Amino acid sequence: MEKKNASPAYTHPVIPPTGQLAIGAIGSIKVRPEYAASDKELAKAYAIDPHSAPTPEFRIEPRLIVEVSFTADHRAVEGVELARLVQTFKQYCQAPSLLLAELV
Repeated sequence: MEKKNASPAYTHPVIPPTGQLAIGAIGSIKVRPEYAASDKELAKAYAIDPHSAPTPEFRIEPRLIVEVSFTADHRAVEGVELARLVQTFKQYCQAPSLLLAELV
């Protein structure tokens, strides 16, 4: 029997009492089914009221998904600052060329 990777898909980082201000955790990359980008709004509308239209045929495509979590000491880091960090991290993951553009 082949041994599978047992790494968790999601974790919640805890700041150790050593004076750290923030910590992040990145889960393993998983392939998950997701609605095609063009069908997301239609799928949301259908989920709210399934009787409003005939059952549509949604396209489901495989997507690479990684769960990322950050924790910060709110005595030193504002929630808005951490939210900006998460948004920037997401943008760099989705388009790594942006990171290279920042370095030049």
